[in-house]
This record gives sequence, structure tokens and C-alpha cells, in this order.
Amino acid sequence: MTKRSTKQRREGRLAIALCAFCTALQVSDAETSFVAVHDGIPDPALNFSGWKKSNGTLEGSGRGLLLKSSKSIGRWEARIRAKISLTQLDSTAASIVFGGSSHFGFDGSGKKLFVEGPLFSKLTFLEAENPIRGNTPFVLEMVRKDGRISFSIDGTLIYAIKDSGQPLGEIALRPHRATMHVFEFTLEGDLMEPPKLMEGMIDVFNAGGEGYHTFRIPVMTVTKQGTILAFCEGRKSGGGDAGDIDTVLKRSEDGGKTWSPLQVVWDDEGNTSGNPCPVVDQSNGAIWLLLTWNLGSDHEGAIKSGKSKFPRKPFVCKSDDDGKTWSAPAELPFCRKENWRWYATGPVHGIQLERGEHKGRLVIPANQSVFDGGKSDGSTYHSHVLYSDDHGTTWTIGGVHENRTNESTVVELPDGSVMQNMRSYHGKNRRAVATSKDGGLTWSEVTLHAELIEPVCQASILRYSWPEDGRSRILFSNPASKGRDHMTVRVSYDEGKSWPVSRLIYESSSAYSNLTKLPDGRLGLLFERDDYKKISFVPFSIEWLEGKGETP
Repeated sequence: MTKRSTKQRREGRLAIALCAFCTALQVSDAETSFVAVHDGIPDPALNFSGWKKSNGTLEGSGRGLLLKSSKSIGRWEARIRAKISLTQLDSTAASIVFGGSSHFGFDGSGKKLFVEGPLFSKLTFLEAENPIRGNTPFVLEMVRKDGRISFSIDGTLIYAIKDSGQPLGEIALRPHRATMHVFEFTLEGDLMEPPKLMEGMIDVFNAGGEGYHTFRIPVMTVTKQGTILAFCEGRKSGGGDAGDIDTVLKRSEDGGKTWSPLQVVWDDEGNTSGNPCPVVDQSNGAIWLLLTWNLGSDHEGAIKSGKSKFPRKPFVCKSDDDGKTWSAPAELPFCRKENWRWYATGPVHGIQLERGEHKGRLVIPANQSVFDGGKSDGSTYHSHVLYSDDHGTTWTIGGVHENRTNESTVVELPDGSVMQNMRSYHGKNRRAVATSKDGGLTWSEVTLHAELIEPVCQASILRYSWPEDGRSRILFSNPASKGRDHMTVRVSYDEGKSWPVSRLIYESSSAYSNLTKLPDGRLGLLFERDDYKKISFVPFSIEWLEGKGETP
């Protein structure tokens, strides 16, 4: 008899253990197992970009890094097992991630375990004793069985929830500021291939590339010459909303197939220059870009509470050559009131009105916080619009909405009215909506739309066709769930009253987005995905969106 090596014996024991577990679970025909990491060695199918092999482990650190399994968890019974250790515990929110947006993890500031995301309904800090210690390996397990999903550490049950029976999606390990060492990472049970990317999807901005740590806040428009302009924030030193942030741009002259090198529109040294909101004047082809600025050292909380040196300020710049060059940003001091502290233009495209008394008006959605002299923390938000009736030469504040409305997007209705669709802090996970019959000067009462579910996030709305074009169509994009995932595009045929058609664009982690109509009549969507690692562009036809075509 030939002697087996230590490695062969270990692999044999692992195979026996996996078979025994899967037999006990009695899962569907899809039952299988996937050993993503064993003895610190990743499976060849695993994408471990950003991680390194170190002393029998996979080592990863920093914010935004994920170790994703190349398999997803389906609807049936399954188990996940990860043997890991953590260092730098004070500032971490290290976790195991389900479907891109649900987390079971460890909060370094409070030294407590937590759960959050749509799998768990809300952020909850757990009362169970925290057994995690720095530099000490521990085994984290999730078992899905008998209508329950349970979580344990080193064999001790920590938390359990009722199983909804829905797919759990992609599984990943997240260091999130800590340094994580992964010894073992195994998935067993009902496993599926992760969702495939739509045909034609292109990653326009990738985290860690072109001199920037993270790219966020995607915004897009099409020029009069048919060029697609894709704007976003280039965040140099981290993924947060404050710090050294530039407004950057890429151009596509072939419908999104290829993109130009990155172009910096505004870099104010270490300060924050962002929240792009472009609008094209169809009368002359001028592209106006509204933005905001604040000191890089000032965070949103300090600005809202009046503790920052300056409030956030709106600016504008212009391109007359199809987005190739831009004027120096000029401040718009009359577009903010004295007690406005936080300010955000868009972030989405603006519109030019085509009908009614205010035809030709340029309209920019925006929002601000109101400072009350320190009586509160300044956390209230109000949506409003800016407008120009002289082709962008001057800009004026339009109507301001009630509290708890935030980032917004606007669309024109057939009678020349304007509909504003807003991120909502009403606590109902629904979009806020109001209309104006005077070009954005005054607004109807804000209502919450029952069909437009949101996880409190930015969204995009777009007029695709008018009633006289054969059928009125308004399109809407957002992560249509209670978490930032399931990027979805909807269609309304009755001016936004109902949304009977929807198509899932990307199932996993996804957040901010922008819709535009391409020169060939198709649609384009620019959106954040995979925990802000990528900003991707995907084209598709209206026929595919409405279920009349098999391919985008």
C-alpha cells in the first residue's frame, strides 16, 4: 500500500467532512461545496486581488477591500465557515458580507458584534459577549437549516434569525480598516454561480486606479454632438465623503464602447470639489456643470452643525467644446442662503424645459441643510432647485421643499410641469415626490410613492419619450431594495403615477446611478457597484427594458 502524503490525508479528511455535512443538510440538487481558501492558499477560481499570501494565510487590509467567493448561496440549506484573525481592531467594521450589503461583523469603536442590511432588516448591536481578540484566530460559522439562519464564533451561538427563504447572494470577507488574515474559507450546500454581468457592461472607473483610492458619485449626460460625458468624484486618500476629492471626467464618442483617459475638471489641492450636476443647453450646445466645494478637513457633520470654517458652497463651470476643456469654476454666492450649511448639487443630470411658459429654462436639482444657530445638530435636509433663464449666465434659487428631503432628480411632464423625485428621510423606505406648475418656483406637498422602494439613496429619473411619440415613457433607476443592491430600472406610462415595468440590471451591491438617452435611441446607465469598487456603464434598448427583446 502506498503511503499518502500529509496533504493528501488532510484533503481526504476535508472531503469526508464536507460529504457528511451535505448529507446531513439534505439540500436541493444544487448541493455542492467550494473551498475558497485552505491553509491560506486560495482556490484558482478565487479573485483575491488586493490580498497577499503571508505565513500560511491570505492577508488583506484597508477600506473597500473584499475577498469574494466565486460562488453564491441560493435558497436552500447551506453553511459558511471562515477561520480568520483580525488586527487593528479599534477602527474596524470587519464583517462577513451577504449579497453585497448585509453584514455580520465586529464594530471596533464599541467593541460589539453587529448585524445590518436587508438580511437583518436594520443595524443591530448584539448583546452577546464579544469573543474576538486581536491577533487571535477564531472560527466564524453561518448555518442555514430548519427555517433558521444562525451565526456562531468558535462553536458558541451568537445570533439567529428566521430564514426568509431568499437567496443570500455573493459571500465575501471584509477587513474594513483592520488587517484580516484568512486561514480557511469554505462554502457548503446550495451554491450557485454569481450573477453574470449584462452584455455590454464596461467598468469606466475602478477603485485604486489612475491615482485615486475610490471613485464615487457617477453622473452622466450626452452632449449635442452625441458624446457621452461620465463625471464622478475622484477620492484620493480614501472612500469617505470628505478629504482630497476632485471632480473627474471621461468621454465616449462611440456610444460607450470606449472611453477617453481620465480628465480632471476641478482639483483644489486638498479640498473637496464634487457633486457634479451637468446640463446641456440644446440651443447652443453649451454644457454647464454645477458643483459644490468645502474644505477637505471639514466633514459633513461639522458643516451641518456650524462648526466648520466655511459652509459648503455651490460653483459652476462651462464647456463650449463638447467637454474637452472647462472654464475655471466660479462661485454662486446668490444660490445659497446665509443659514444653509451643507449643500449638494444633484448629484445627477439637470434638464432643460421643452414646453410651456418656461421653455428653455435650465433646471438643476439640489439640496441643503438649514442651520438654526446651534439649537439642533443641523441634521435636517431640504431639497430645492436652481434655475437659469438666460442660458446659464445667471442662476437663481427656486422652490425649497420641506424637511427630510435630500438628493433629488427632476423630469418634465407633458404640460410643462416639473416633477422632483427625492431621497427621503421620512423613515418609510420610499421615494418622496412633488410637482411644480411654475418651472420649479413653488412645489406641491411632498408625498411618498408606494411603489418606489429605496434604501435612502440617490436615484435618477429620465424622460424617454413624449405622448405624441407614440407613448409617454419616464424611466427611473435606483437600488430597489432596503439595502444598496438590486440596481433596477423602471418604466412609467402615466407620468410617474405608477411603474408597471421593471428590469433588474445588477443584483449585488449597487448604489448611485444616472440614466441617459444615447444618440442611437438606446438607454445608458452609469452606476456604482461592488461596494463602490467600480463605476460601470451599461447600454440597453427600450425594447429589452419593456420585455420585447431578448438582449439589451
